[in-house]
Amino acid sequence: NYYLTEGDINNIHHAVAQPELHKLLENIHAVIELGPGSTKAIENKTIPFLKACRNVKKYIAIDEALEQAKASSTHIKNSLSVNVGVRQQNFMREKIYSIKSSKTAFVMWGSSLGNIEGGIGQDPYPSLINTLNILQSGMKVGDIMLLCFDTEHDEKKVIRAYSEVSLQDQILSIIYRAKRDSYASGNFDPRVWRHKPVWDKKHRQCAHIIYPLFDQNIFIGDHRIKIPAWTEIVSNNSYKFCSDLVIKAAEHCNLRARVFKDGPMALLVAEKL
Repeated sequence: NYYLTEGDINNIHHAVAQPELHKLLENIHAVIELGPGSTKAIENKTIPFLKACRNVKKYIAIDEALEQAKASSTHIKNSLSVNVGVRQQNFMREKIYSIKSSKTAFVMWGSSLGNIEGGIGQDPYPSLINTLNILQSGMKVGDIMLLCFDTEHDEKKVIRAYSEVSLQDQILSIIYRAKRDSYASGNFDPRVWRHKPVWDKKHRQCAHIIYPLFDQNIFIGDHRIKIPAWTEIVSNNSYKFCSDLVIKAAEHCNLRARVFKDGPMALLVAEKL
């Protein structure tokens, strides 16, 4: 039911085979990957993409988790003849600097573009523009960004995907980490928390709702937070953008944009003007 991973892989392979993108990638000499994923993601997304960039000489992995960035760059170094580097950075909030002497591609696989904070029914467009502005702020004229996003708007399919046990565990893992790392104490039991996806048709938003089955009295430092049983909290969102909205936002950010699409997953390719 969780279609995103395989859909992402298939769409990247589809896109790099298109003559228009293939020609554009021939001029790329450096690739900066934002938030590199698992070994499977590196092998099935990043490496095929780097092979399509026939003149690429340098790969840099950027992640807030330094070890994740190091693991990805090491994997690339062992697989391809390119120089590698790492940066520890929150790329969704901080300016990312391009490689001065090389035409650079910024890539972000997965659907992180749709993880916009806010309540149910919130218009994502202003935040989408803000995200794209941050991502393009360090690009040189002629650099490109390639960002994957999900366009699926079938409510039943989306709800089934995010009802998978492994996905629910991943979404709830932040609560377990808070308890494990002593960020939160008191009458706080991660085992009684649950997750449910809720669909907002108007904004193509899948809101990730978490709630406790029993009252929770949580202490974070000196602050006490009481959460009654069944109180619903939006922990995160997965917006399923239509391609036209993403192109409109990219053009607002002074980018020449087009979208390559194969199935529900899509790839924004945007050049800095």
